[in-house]
Amino acid sequence: MGRLAGQLRPYDPGSSVLLVGVVGLLLVTVVDTFVGIAHVGLIRALYDATRTTATISSPEAPDDPVVLAWASLAAILVMAFTAMFAAGLVNYLLSGRTVTLLGRRVAPRSGHVIVVGMGQVGLRLAQELKALGISVLGIEVEPNARLLAMARRAGIPVLIGDATSRDLLTRARIGHCVALVAAGSLTRDNIAVAVSALALNPEASVILRAGTDDAIDETRSLFHIGSVVDVNGLTAGFVTSALVRSPEPGNASP
Repeated sequence: MGRLAGQLRPYDPGSSVLLVGVVGLLLVTVVDTFVGIAHVGLIRALYDATRTTATISSPEAPDDPVVLAWASLAAILVMAFTAMFAAGLVNYLLSGRTVTLLGRRVAPRSGHVIVVGMGQVGLRLAQELKALGISVLGIEVEPNARLLAMARRAGIPVLIGDATSRDLLTRARIGHCVALVAAGSLTRDNIAVAVSALALNPEASVILRAGTDDAIDETRSLFHIGSVVDVNGLTAGFVTSALVRSPEPGNASP
């Protein structure tokens, strides 16, 4: 539902400009069509309105002050909305298209998990959550990170920016997410993300990827750290268990 609500919802100023430009041009076309119906048929009115919006040509307007006033206003609006659409489209194409306005890579509005850091750990976690049917929104500070292309192919939307920014966390809907995972490679960066997230939403569930250095002990004075999981220990235990596990009956080697 959160991803469904994210369809055609702008996620940054560039997408807002693009969406306003598209909606504005469509509205001008619709209004111009209804104005033309009073003088010509529906199909002809739609054709003339489309050509006007596309700045190809404009039909001859009747000598009516209201129609002439609308035609003048429509010309100005078309110029403004066309400029907004072009600017938003260029920004979207140059941004790497890590988030879309429509489709499976929209920024979810609620019920999602925010994964900060699209490195090996963050990307694999996002893929696993997506496989479980959980909406995911990634955040990556490096616009040229090498795994962004893989995230795009996997259908994972990724916002580009600093996850400690209040503006970016607000756009990521920190107040409506299920949890936030700070999965970057640097402990101090992850702590900064956790502090920023909890400042905006004290009730947020924050999962922190961190080591065992002094920074964690110092962080305990800022907020409560519930349970600590030794990922390296879990990995070593899992691999060891898999290696020494007894073969199934009937499949044992002689």
